[in-house]
Amino acid sequence: MPSLSLPTRSVRLALASFVLAGVAALADAEHVELTIALSAVPGDIVTTLGGATATVIFDTDASPIDSTAQSVTFAGVAGRIDGVLFAVDPVTNPSAANPAPVQITGPIDGSELVYSQAGDRNIIVRLFLGDATVTLTVFSPAGVFSPAMTSLPDMPTAYVVQDETDYRVFGNLLSNGLGVFASIDRSGAFVIAIGGVSYNARLVSAPVLPPCNEADLAQPFGQLDFDDVLAFLIGFGAMDLSSDLATPTCVFDFADVLAFLTAYGAGCP
Repeated sequence: MPSLSLPTRSVRLALASFVLAGVAALADAEHVELTIALSAVPGDIVTTLGGATATVIFDTDASPIDSTAQSVTFAGVAGRIDGVLFAVDPVTNPSAANPAPVQITGPIDGSELVYSQAGDRNIIVRLFLGDATVTLTVFSPAGVFSPAMTSLPDMPTAYVVQDETDYRVFGNLLSNGLGVFASIDRSGAFVIAIGGVSYNARLVSAPVLPPCNEADLAQPFGQLDFDDVLAFLIGFGAMDLSSDLATPTCVFDFADVLAFLTAYGAGCP
């Protein structure tokens, strides 16, 4: 099982380790979960103090949402970001944090994993929450990736670095004009390190998504289809409160039908 240890000499900059954990997963799992941890310390070139933990799940059976001759993109199905950012003055007071930190927390609005072989081969994972973006870039991943891929690898070992003695990994958290940048490099090419980044990959079962709006009445949640229409009609006929979507409550009339059609037409984000 690949495992890279934190260099003991990197105390001030806290260059983090790569950890591959939880490889032994459920036999029926068809989803891979990536967890990213970022941190930064203030210094001569660092104007932001903060960090974040971000988790994203990808369906390894899902088709790509975009592809070119040099890259392929897959969408995530669920995730979360928890982070905080402080502005600092690296000249006059490098240890003083802004008393009004930027806090980012909650389920993500969207995510993507991009494999690119334009230049150095890499995978880029991005999570979006409001104006916040968490990014992880892994150069020379261990797995067999290709722009012609029709699905993602279903082994966690595919997402770690290929060579434990020569690699580059970058991460960042950007929000509200502030940013934490993290890096770790053993190739000798990257000379300025301003933070720490670590990540792990494991197989998990499919996430249980919440309904995306009031018309999302049937599983799978997060998408609207005929099962939702059928669930509404059955509930409406049985005068079930799940289909009571409009006022007055406990009255089943055309206002409930219109409310369902409006929500259904709006679709899931």
